[in-house]
Amino acid sequence: MTRQNFGFHTYALATFTELLTQYFKNVRKIYKLATIETNCMREIQLRRLSNDNLHKRRSSLKKTLTVITGLIVLMFAASIVMVTRRGFSIITLLPVFCMPLLVLIKKNFEDVDSEIKSRN
Repeated sequence: MTRQNFGFHTYALATFTELLTQYFKNVRKIYKLATIETNCMREIQLRRLSNDNLHKRRSSLKKTLTVITGLIVLMFAASIVMVTRRGFSIITLLPVFCMPLLVLIKKNFEDVDSEIKSRN
């Protein structure tokens, strides 16, 4: 891609899209490595907890997951409004960058939930 073939805005958007694609590839790699390394440790820690502590952790994670999901939805809505009123900026991508946090919290919630089900 060269600047002569496209307008500057199209070139900038294409470059930004490539950077965003690389970001998500890196997030996937990091998530896979973190999952592999921490799965064993997480299982050992969850097995040591009592049923009451597991239920408390499940409740806490459920509340956290709900709040984070709500905030990300609000951030997406604000981003859409911001794009329509002021145009595109890097701030409009903030909800996208927060998605890995949501994925990790959901994974922890599912791990605790599966440990509770395995005990019953």
